Amino acid sequence: MREYAILKAIGAQNSFLRRIVFEQAAIITMLGFIAASASPCSPRPLCQGSPPRSSSLR
Repeated sequence: MREYAILKAIGAQNSFLRRIVFEQAAIITMLGFIAASASPCSPRPLCQGSPPRSSSLR
């Protein structure tokens, strides 16, 4: 947050600060997607089959 305040104090426009925030968000999102895609651990086996049955509904 301090870096944005410094940029604003030296005259950076709001559109420039917004662009920085969106670019950083896009980079973090892409890195997270790549890490999740490359992960050997997948939730697919948990989603297959029938859902567990609850005996408390009777």
